[in-house]
Amino acid sequence: MGERREDSRAEAGERPEGRARCALILVDLDVPADVPTASLDEAVARWAQGVRYSIASAEPDVNVGMARAHVIESTSDAILSAMLLAHKALTHE
Repeated sequence: MGERREDSRAEAGERPEGRARCALILVDLDVPADVPTASLDEAVARWAQGVRYSIASAEPDVNVGMARAHVIESTSDAILSAMLLAHKALTHE
């Protein structure tokens, strides 16, 4: 059986097409009104790194890269709706 293109690229250290994924985790926070949104970014970023390590150890075939976090003054439903609209526009579905 001949070598598949995907196999030769993997040996060269390249990631095969269609294998990269991105996970978006939305978390609704119940925060007192006097807490500035910007002050939450560092705490949520640390939490995201903890989630990254949990995912990496739970699934041996998954390599997890950088976990980024940013707190936005909006609901997760509004953000997810915007992301889905953007995905639809970018993929021309």
